[in-house]
Amino acid sequence: MSKDRLVIIPNTLEPYGQELVHIMFFPNGFRFRFRFKEEWLGSEVVYRIDMLDDMSGYIVLRDFESGKFIPIRKMKLISSQKIGNIFYFQTELSDFFDLESDDSQRLEQLKKFNEDFTQNTPISKNGNKPREHLNPLVFKTTQQFTLSNTTPHSASSPPGTEQWGNIIRELQILPFYDGVQFLYLAEVRTAQGITPKIEDGVWLLNTGEHYYLKLLQHVASSKPIKYEEVKLVADEFALRAIKASHHVVGKYDVLELSFSTNNLSTDVKSFIGIVQRNEGAVENRIFVDISIRAPRKKLYLSWAGLAISTVAYMSPSIIPLLDVYVNIGLTAELVKDLSLIGFTLSLVSISAVSNKDQK
Repeated sequence: MSKDRLVIIPNTLEPYGQELVHIMFFPNGFRFRFRFKEEWLGSEVVYRIDMLDDMSGYIVLRDFESGKFIPIRKMKLISSQKIGNIFYFQTELSDFFDLESDDSQRLEQLKKFNEDFTQNTPISKNGNKPREHLNPLVFKTTQQFTLSNTTPHSASSPPGTEQWGNIIRELQILPFYDGVQFLYLAEVRTAQGITPKIEDGVWLLNTGEHYYLKLLQHVASSKPIKYEEVKLVADEFALRAIKASHHVVGKYDVLELSFSTNNLSTDVKSFIGIVQRNEGAVENRIFVDISIRAPRKKLYLSWAGLAISTVAYMSPSIIPLLDVYVNIGLTAELVKDLSLIGFTLSLVSISAVSNKDQK
């Protein structure tokens, strides 16, 4: 039996088409939440929403003007819920579709994809007419869609950058995205060249560390450059911007920003924001969730306490001999009771710190 996959289709209509700016920004592992009214969902989604979690699927853009479909990226549904008549789908973003680098080959590739997509999904029943609403926009399918680029990718390019660029080349043709700036978070590293992990859609950063961001930028516009500046904003309690902004100098650019995490004594959940500005006006904000881990407690004292408690319990008659000097009334039975308490507290401390480290 074929495996079900979930398809989510954003349209090039305000405000939904602008969501693609966020979807195209994040590398694999980050999360994005979609919102749809019930009327735009397939019945198999509405009535089986409790069985959708962990389902893999696809994000496919539909150009409202032409009815053309552009495959964007794969995803995994993390959670879904209904509040009133609104359905919320929390997704974990995965690989971009691998469109052809050559323009003519990409044209043929997308033509075939559109044929397969319309014929092998519920779209075949309701049709897909330009400048008319498509229904459903969220549905299940057993069809698997894979695309491959016949041009080998450069081994020196950060993961996903060439796939991102080929999709952007297709998006720039659409009138809806004329003048829109797309960014991609291509690289994040510490001063030592270490890439932080992403867990549950959140960056895991260390306290007192310096981080460098590299963003790819593209403005799809036949007009003068719309955006003047890309700026990094942060929660000042947790972070400090080092290189906080980068001025855009062309339709294509590589932007570099940096920040450092403050020295914190406890774990902190926070964010960084990427703000796109035009002549001082805020055009768009993209927020990245982060978790800053404080230094872990050393376990030396806990392990020492465990060892002493074990020795005391196994040889309870030794310690009362020292009572000659301190005279506090120690007995072998009292030593065993106290050693059990010390043993338990030491184990609890070791377990708590170890679990915190794993998180």
